[in-house]
Amino acid sequence: MEIREVYLLTDLLTYDHLFRTAEANTQEQAYLNRYGAMTTDKFWSLVENPITHTVDQLKTILTSDDLGDFDKFTFQFRKIGVSGINSDKTGYLKTQVYNAQNVQGSVKITDFNAHPEIQAHNIIITKDDLEKPKILKQKLYSIVYYMVKYQAFIIVKAGNAGSKNCVLAGNLLNLYELEYIKTLTASGGFTNLNLIAEASGNYVAWKNDWSKNEVWNVLNAYIPFYLLQDYKSGQSSFVDADGNIIAEGRLKELFAIRFGVNVEHLS
Repeated sequence: MEIREVYLLTDLLTYDHLFRTAEANTQEQAYLNRYGAMTTDKFWSLVENPITHTVDQLKTILTSDDLGDFDKFTFQFRKIGVSGINSDKTGYLKTQVYNAQNVQGSVKITDFNAHPEIQAHNIIITKDDLEKPKILKQKLYSIVYYMVKYQAFIIVKAGNAGSKNCVLAGNLLNLYELEYIKTLTASGGFTNLNLIAEASGNYVAWKNDWSKNEVWNVLNAYIPFYLLQDYKSGQSSFVDADGNIIAEGRLKELFAIRFGVNVEHLS
C-alpha cells in the first residue's frame, strides 16, 4: 500500500466522522471545512481499473455457454449492516443506506429516500441484451456502479426477482457460497435460495477469477462514495457546454467520461 493511499483513506474516514458529528459539536465545524474537499475525483484512481475487472468477470459469467438457456437474470442489490443482509424479498437499497446513517440519534446527513437512482430495486439483463454489446455494456457498468457507490452486495437470480434459483452472490471483493450467505441474516431470509446446477460446476473457477490479483481490497472496496459532498441527495448535477444535465453526481459523470456509459436507475 502506497503512503499516498494511506493518507487518502485516513482523510476520508476523518471527513466522514466530522460530517456525522459536526451538527452535534459546533467546535468541529472548522475542521469539517478542511475535509469538505474530499471528493470522488481524489479516489477515482483507486477504483477505475478494478471497475473494469468486475465488469469483465460479470460478462464472462453471463455469456458462458452453461447459462445460455436462461431468458433473463435479475440483479438485486443489498447492503450489509449490523443485522446482516436484509432478507430475500423486495427491498430498497435507499432504505438500507439511509438507516445505516443513524448514529445514536444523529441527524441523517443525506435523504436517500428521495435519491432518484435508487427508488426501485433491480437491474435486469435479458437474453436479448446479452446479444447487444452496447446495451450489455451499459447494464454491466451500471451494476458495478451501485456496487462501488453504495458498497452493495449483489444476488443474481436466474429469472425474476422472486426466483429461488441463484447464479451468484457477492460483493466487489468476493463471490460467496450460498451456505455462507444464509448465515448473514438474523431471520435466515435466504434459506430457500438454491445455486443452479449450471453455476455449481463453475463456481470455484468464477470465485478465483473474481478476486484474481486482489484488484479490490480493503482500501478501495469500502470507500463510501455516497457520502462524499458531490452527492447530497443528487442535487449536484454535471452539465455540458449547452447546460444539459449529463449526470447526477460526480461518480456517474466519471462513468460516462471514462467508460462511455450512462448509468441507469434501478428498475
